[in-house]
Amino acid sequence: MRATGLLGLQAGQDEHEPAYCYAPPAGLARVIDDLADAYRNRKTRVVSLIFEDSSDAQAFADAFRIRRRD
Repeated sequence: MRATGLLGLQAGQDEHEPAYCYAPPAGLARVIDDLADAYRNRKTRVVSLIFEDSSDAQAFADAFRIRRRD
């Protein structure tokens, strides 16, 4: 999570144990906040989207794959 920018490192109480804090960049923080708001207000819909068959999204993504010619 730290490598993706979600967490920042800060001094912990014990010098051998680092402490982490929520510290995403502004653009990502906005997306995370929107998702948290959607989850809070429409939990069932968000969960169903997570587990929904993603064949349409996969087909769209596959359209951009570079395939080797045989």
